Amino acid sequence: MSYNDHVRGQTLHSNKTVSVTFASGSPTSNAFAMPHHGIGHFWLPSGFTGFGLSLQVAPSADGTFAGLTDNSNAYGTDVNSVLPTAQLVAPFAGITPPYWFGTNYGKLWSTNGSGSGIPQDSARVCVMVIKG
Repeated sequence: MSYNDHVRGQTLHSNKTVSVTFASGSPTSNAFAMPHHGIGHFWLPSGFTGFGLSLQVAPSADGTFAGLTDNSNAYGTDVNSVLPTAQLVAPFAGITPPYWFGTNYGKLWSTNGSGSGIPQDSARVCVMVIKG
């Protein structure tokens, strides 16, 4: 049975793997489309800089991206996944916060957890599993 087959009236969805790049000197990745999807897991390479990995969202690829925030302050100023160290010494896989949800376009954002970006000191490729 494939993931697109129906089971008891429901459709099972598949995962999609997406790679994004943080350019050297940038705290954000390139934009990626994620309508009807939510991010489930992410993999960061060794040497990734930042205390948290957050999500910026926009209605279009060329739109203005804004940090996804949580007014209840359950996750801090930006809704982020806290990283184990500020400078990862080994590749790291993590689960995204439950508030990361499907939006038209997103960018990953390396942050200090309080609304400020932390640039990467060299290009970094991040791999995500987007759940549909």
